[in-house]
Amino acid sequence: LQLSPSIHLAGPIYGGDAYYHFGHIQHIDNGDSIFMSSHLLGEYEHYPWLTHLLIFFFSKLTGLSLLNAALYFPLISTILAGLITYLCGIKIFKNKNIGLILSVLWMSTGISNPTPSSFAYFVMVPFAIYGLSCLKEKKSYIWAGIVYGICGIQHITLFLGANLFLFIDLISQFIQKRITLSDFFKKYLKYFILIFIIGLPISMLF
Repeated sequence: LQLSPSIHLAGPIYGGDAYYHFGHIQHIDNGDSIFMSSHLLGEYEHYPWLTHLLIFFFSKLTGLSLLNAALYFPLISTILAGLITYLCGIKIFKNKNIGLILSVLWMSTGISNPTPSSFAYFVMVPFAIYGLSCLKEKKSYIWAGIVYGICGIQHITLFLGANLFLFIDLISQFIQKRITLSDFFKKYLKYFILIFIIGLPISMLF
């Protein structure tokens, strides 16, 4: 499989995010722990590791070398971004045409690269919105808790954004219900607490 003439990662040869994160993918491939730093001996990893692990598994599943897997992973990211944004548009606006428009617009906002920040922007932002929005029945809060936790092992900024999103959603639901704070706590706040009960342990894997 040869889709690109690229022979090295799209970044500065002697530094930059692409090579830093590729180092952690090699770290995993060498059999070392995802929880330990690939650059500082004996130190815990200080960067969420989900993207590194996904690229590693992509390499193993396709038989590609780690370098080619990293080069082609943005293609997978772009496809995932389009699919998730399409589903997100349908979920929020209840309209397939709007979902399709949002999907095309989101995929055209930039070019993905094999780093956690790029994967967070293109894939995880719509994934988080899809999982954390339109919360109604109990099972949707359970799913939201899983999504919330995954955000924590993918990117720090994304995790902070998920917390802000949940806080705004909590306030907006309180305003919409037009009930007392005690009644809101008894009927609705417990579901938001469920999100944190499920999500925080997952996020703490980082």
